[in-house]
Amino acid sequence: MLASANMTDVTNSAVEMLIAERDRIDQAIKLLQGGRAGAASAAKPKAAKKAGKRRGRPPLSDEARKAQSEKMKAYWAARKKKAAKKSS
Repeated sequence: MLASANMTDVTNSAVEMLIAERDRIDQAIKLLQGGRAGAASAAKPKAAKKAGKRRGRPPLSDEARKAQSEKMKAYWAARKKKAAKKSS
């Protein structure tokens, strides 16, 4: 019976030492990441970003970009011409 009680004490002691070491490591990590070591509440870990599909429009090809550029130049020229007529 004495050997079993002694083994339990050794196990409990080892667990307490490991928990203390874990706490020291957590504090060191928080300091390295810019947090406070003695914060009352533990920071929630950030969710990992999902590697998903890119949102928005697909990129334009060189030809499409050139065509879009010409269309916009014509658009702004027409607006400038229309504004010049109104001010005259």
